[in-house]
Amino acid sequence: MLNILIIDSLPVQNPSIGRMLRAWGHLVARASTCSEALVSETARCWHLVFISLKNLSSEGLEWISHIRQSWPDALLIVLGDMDRPTLERQVRSHGVDFYLLKTSDLSRLKILVRHFEKQFANDTRSSRTSRVR
Repeated sequence: MLNILIIDSLPVQNPSIGRMLRAWGHLVARASTCSEALVSETARCWHLVFISLKNLSSEGLEWISHIRQSWPDALLIVLGDMDRPTLERQVRSHGVDFYLLKTSDLSRLKILVRHFEKQFANDTRSSRTSRVR
């Protein structure tokens, strides 16, 4: 099970991602703003952080570095509305791991989450093993 945070000022526009992630057995929390995510009770150890591009557009790209500092091991995924390579490069240059279109095929998201879930499970097992030795 992964701890997943979705930062979206308009979560009603895309509630299917949260529902889908919960259906896969993950803990999902929401925050309306980047600042809320960092200071509220939702501030915990997140494995995946989804950030709406609209939030970054209104709050500023510098929030990516604040989120990265708070959860350095988390996978940061920006959910965008537009398929613009320039915008994707700009967002990724600030430390985002992936840029996904909100309207894209959700099977891509499933593959990404499953891959990270396996990676997290392997990391957890190896850290447990190293502590036992």
